[in-house]
Amino acid sequence: MFGFLKGLDENRLMRLRKPEAFTARDVSDLAFLYILTLHLLRSEFETAPFAQQYAQQTNRHAGFTAVDPGNTDLYQFLHILADQKGPTAKRLANSEANDLFWPSISFSQPTVRQILGEIGQRGAYDGANARRLLLKLEQQLHITNSNYKSMRRLIGEWNSGDLDTHQKQLVVTRMLQALRARARQGDLLQRLELLASRHNLELSDVCDAESGRDCKPSAGGGLISNNTKSVIKGLAVAGGILAANHWLMNRRSGLPPWRS
Repeated sequence: MFGFLKGLDENRLMRLRKPEAFTARDVSDLAFLYILTLHLLRSEFETAPFAQQYAQQTNRHAGFTAVDPGNTDLYQFLHILADQKGPTAKRLANSEANDLFWPSISFSQPTVRQILGEIGQRGAYDGANARRLLLKLEQQLHITNSNYKSMRRLIGEWNSGDLDTHQKQLVVTRMLQALRARARQGDLLQRLELLASRHNLELSDVCDAESGRDCKPSAGGGLISNNTKSVIKGLAVAGGILAANHWLMNRRSGLPPWRS
């Protein structure tokens, strides 16, 4: 029925681009983005089987210290995070910056194994425990990108009933921008693109918040689209994500949605 769910590809990103194309910061951000994407895919009916299989494959060892080049892209990121002094980590670009970055994270293999266990489990998936673990992972990986933090909040609520179609479109569009910019050859991008295509979840003619393409600074310091034919005129996906997250946090706190 869904042909794009046939099997898992051997990891592609590290094989095609090599560790030298990434820094430690890249590896940490990508591990976080991949796990967010898996949570989203697990929350949708047609992509749930793929997300389950991917999580199970990534989680098949007792941890992430074993060298396993045939495992998923996500496993390769987690392996570097778990073995920061190992041979693969030493091949990363910008070694001096990496040496400064590594002490800022407190990567916990049990936290990730729990998240992957939740995503990989059979049966119904409400994602409640995974949402709590995603926040913990964000802190452990020292995620500082405000858009990625907002995506975590919104993706965590994907199947809660609190997100409308436009908010889901903002999240998926922003995630696609991040994966295309940072992991275009990776093994999750196509799955998310197909889901977005099936459900019209990608906004067109909006500024690219990852690269700044087709954007210009707004008076408030954010980004707005230069394209006056934008689906949502003046929309900046980055600003939209932050606004949607603000709305959700106020709603959860019982405050008026747009209270500052």
